[in-house]
Amino acid sequence: MKGGNAAPRDATARPAWEQELRDVEYCPVFQNEGVVIRSIGRWANCVKHRFLGRPWNIPHENLSTDDPDRHSQTFEYKKWKVRVDKFPWLDLADKPTIDNSPFELRISKHMASAMMPDYPIDDDYARYLAAECPLYKQVLEDYNRALAEYEAHIQADAVQEEPQPKRRRFSKPPLKKPSLPKKPKPATKMSRQTWLKYRAGLAKTEALLGSVTSGCYDRIPKDTIYIARDCKDRAILAVFPRGFEFVYGPKAGRRCTDSLANNIKKYTESQPPPTVLDCRHAHHEWWLKQDSNEHFRPPKGRCGVYHWGTWFEQGQTERGPIWSKDYRAGGTCSGVLDGAYAVRLRRQLMQSLGVMTRAVDLLFRVIDNPMREQYRMAWEKLQPAAKVSTTEDELFTLRAVLINVLTEAHIDCNDWENGWAWIGVLGDFNDRDLCMPQLGIQVPMPAGSITGMRGRDLEHFIAKWSGRRRYSIVHSFWNSIRQHVGIDVGLYDVANTKRTEDAR
Repeated sequence: MKGGNAAPRDATARPAWEQELRDVEYCPVFQNEGVVIRSIGRWANCVKHRFLGRPWNIPHENLSTDDPDRHSQTFEYKKWKVRVDKFPWLDLADKPTIDNSPFELRISKHMASAMMPDYPIDDDYARYLAAECPLYKQVLEDYNRALAEYEAHIQADAVQEEPQPKRRRFSKPPLKKPSLPKKPKPATKMSRQTWLKYRAGLAKTEALLGSVTSGCYDRIPKDTIYIARDCKDRAILAVFPRGFEFVYGPKAGRRCTDSLANNIKKYTESQPPPTVLDCRHAHHEWWLKQDSNEHFRPPKGRCGVYHWGTWFEQGQTERGPIWSKDYRAGGTCSGVLDGAYAVRLRRQLMQSLGVMTRAVDLLFRVIDNPMREQYRMAWEKLQPAAKVSTTEDELFTLRAVLINVLTEAHIDCNDWENGWAWIGVLGDFNDRDLCMPQLGIQVPMPAGSITGMRGRDLEHFIAKWSGRRRYSIVHSFWNSIRQHVGIDVGLYDVANTKRTEDAR
């Protein structure tokens, strides 16, 4: 036998690219699971009554009505500073009130004045056709390379005038002569109408990002928990700047955020995220061309979006929900046998996200417990084969893991109607504000923060940021899946809802 003296191969050996994940499930707060969950439930009831149980119709000394479009109230809960804003003109059940926001009208006027000098003209389109079309440049380079190979082959045949010997029966066939490559068509370039639409969208994005630095938004103070409510005291936005520390305590919270960020970083090193050019990240290439984002560019840089969980295939709603493409995919940067290892690593990473799901679950109970119960009921009705869970009491069907991308202004039209999307942020970065044009506010979202919002109703985007890396995990439940399992929308009136829990 060859290699008889060689050491036997370890059956448990892993590929070189697969790193050992840190097990964040065994944080000190999870050593006694049952006691912790029960204490969290009691704490959630206590926090909810103290946090949001103060009715707005009772006058408070901290209530400010100087601004008719926004009534503010500030108080402290233990060591946490809290600010609650009520928007008297906004009714979540009446969608036109959201579109007629007085703050958005002011921001739109500023953007219109900022976009006037930079409106694209025909000279800009001619310059694009000449030098700035990346797609056409790549096609032209490929054509020139193929043409050079073809000419070299023709010259080699012209020099070799001796007749070729007859090929034997079992000899290798001669190499096939390359054919003359076709010239690239002008249609490869972006049409003028498409280019004008792209440039107009980019100008709008730049003007919107510029409005943040121009003072068009009311910036919430740092390390302040922020709650926004409509005229009927329905919560529409909840930002916890140190959400993990709020749930698990300072030490365990920081450990969770560091471990999760490290896990995601190791996964992206072996499995690069796919590029997604939807309305949220339409100007992906413009973002990568920024001087401060050179470390995000391929091949070593990482910038893209994973979608892990359950959704419907496009146009296949009758066939039921299935796993997303990114979740069931094999390896993307590995060998022939590494696809199974990539799936295993992805599932390990999903299980490590359980600590974030538990934190979101607690804050969901605090902010909107009736809607949280609707989410849980819908999840239990989902087919077992279609479920992708990170914890025992799972609530969400889909997670979008954003890796170092710029999130542009958008609404989440696929989310649960009148429902919530929850975002956990990790990494090492600066200038990390969440901006809501319709509410006229910008709220800091540092690493370790947890945010819940009605993303289907409120337009939102992230201000331009800088840093080494920024990971954002968006937890959502698609409205089509809610309809598939037969759950109502679940919008309720806070004023007519009786609070049955007792604070302890």
